[in-house]
This record gives sequence, C-alpha cells and structure tokens, in this order.
Amino acid sequence: MDKMQMWKNFDLGTELDISGAFIYNGLKSLHEIETLHYSSDVFEILYNLSVGLERLLKINIILLEHHDHINLEEFEKSLITHNTMELLTRVQKNRKLPISNIHNDFIQMLSKFYKSYRYDRYSPVSQVDMDKEKKSFHSFIEKNFNFKIHDQFPFDITYIDIKLKKSIGRVIGKIVSSLYTVLGDEARRLNLYTYEVRYNSKAGKIFIREEYNFENEDILSKELLIFLINTKESANHLDLIKEIDHLDFDPALEVGYIQSLNSFEKKLDILDELESLYEDIDKPGDRLKLINAIGSSGVEFEINDMEEFDG
Repeated sequence: MDKMQMWKNFDLGTELDISGAFIYNGLKSLHEIETLHYSSDVFEILYNLSVGLERLLKINIILLEHHDHINLEEFEKSLITHNTMELLTRVQKNRKLPISNIHNDFIQMLSKFYKSYRYDRYSPVSQVDMDKEKKSFHSFIEKNFNFKIHDQFPFDITYIDIKLKKSIGRVIGKIVSSLYTVLGDEARRLNLYTYEVRYNSKAGKIFIREEYNFENEDILSKELLIFLINTKESANHLDLIKEIDHLDFDPALEVGYIQSLNSFEKKLDILDELESLYEDIDKPGDRLKLINAIGSSGVEFEINDMEEFDG
C-alpha cells in the first residue's frame, strides 16, 4: 500500500469517524431541545451538522476527484472552503444523488450559516439583524414542513415535538446516507476500506445503523428503568441497589425525573434538589462510593460491604 492509499484508507477513515461524531452531536442537540427560541440551541445544532457534513463531502470529493496526475497543491486549495453547497455540487458532478429540493434547501441553509452567520455576533454591524441562524432554521422548517413557528418570548413560543424532530432527522439522514453510499462505492472501486467505522460508535449509529433520531435510546432507558424497578431476580449490583435507602425525591415531580434520563437540561434542573438531599446525609462520602461503584465493570459486592455504609 503506497502513501496515497494509506492516506485515503486510514486518514480519511478517521475523518469519516469524526464526521459521524459531529452529525451525531447535531442530531442529539436537536433531540434534546424543547423550543426553537434560543439561538444558542439552534447554533449548536447547525454548527455540528455543518462541520460533519462538510467533512463527509470532502472525503467524497477526494475519493472521486483525486488521481495520480492531479496538481496536489491546487487540489488541496480547492478543499479550503466552508461552502457546503459548493462541495455538494462537486460531488454531484461525478455522481447523481437521490436528493430533492428539501435536501438542497437544507444544505443551502448550512452553507449560509457556516460561511457568515456563525460569526455575525462578533460584529456590531450584524446587530441590525440579530439571530440570523435561528431565523433561517425557522424559515426552512416553515417552508418544508407546514409548521408555523411562534417566537414571542415568553408568552408565545413554539415547542418542537418528536414528530418534527424525526422529520428533520430524515432529511439529514437522506443526505448522509446518499453521500455514504457514494463513499463506499468509491472506496471499494479503489480497493480501500475507508467506509469502515466502529459499529458501537457515534459514527456507527449514523452510517451503519442509519438512525437519525434517538427514539430507541429513550425507549431503552425507560425499559431498563422498568426492569430495574420490577425484577425479582437476584444479581450482584441489583441486590446492592435494593439494599440502599433511596433519597427523598418528590414523587409529584416524577415526570421530570423520568425525562432527565434522556435529557442533559432536565438533569441540570434536578441537580440542585440532589445537592440539597445530600446535605441531609450523615456520611455522603460513603454513599458516593457505593453509588459510583454501581454498574462498574468487574466490581462485585458482598452483603458485608453494606455494614460500613450502614454504620
């Protein structure tokens, strides 16, 4: 395997892993938001998706366009761009992608965001028209999903439901899967394994499992919760859990507690309550040792392990 093959096989393989991680993070951010009001939330979604798709497009372009007789310096210069739409056009010159207007609209939105909107707040001139990334995302949604967005905080703002999140995810997924198909075809043509990613990674969820929402993860968390609460079976860590007295959380807030299993922001809402409950514990350090050990690989407990904690 020569230097160029090593580059395309391994370096670009790592780039694919990075691309998948960024796309995963963007979709995860979309999954966790409740409203479309906060510009910082929209920025996080668009930034991660922009970086992930840009890197994926550039991998495709290298596999499609690079050859032994190319001017490498000029070729590398041509990749120094954040114009996602321009990169997509280069791919489409070589391979027809099964995408439509809605997908092009999304790519165009990302291009504008990444090329200019993401830096607007660093300039006082941009204050004339603030929050461009949020407005462009709202416009994309209203145009393509027949979904009216209200943004008069705090009395009239739109909450984004799982149906809309999954619809947006499908648009992103179609673009991603189409590009990954081209990447795989080109890699195999060149007798490379650039398309390979770890199955149990962020990139694996995106490129191999082709999952563009987190509904399965939410279901898994709830099913595991039901199992842990209701199982009568005996097991090392399960037995320990049953021996530890629970903290006095408020049963009236059960919905928020369950939501926190799959939401970073919901966890933050409850952390103050947790800190308050820990202030009432005589030996919080002992409890933390047990809590941290639960679920740790290779850790087993004897019933005597509880004596120090109970005493």
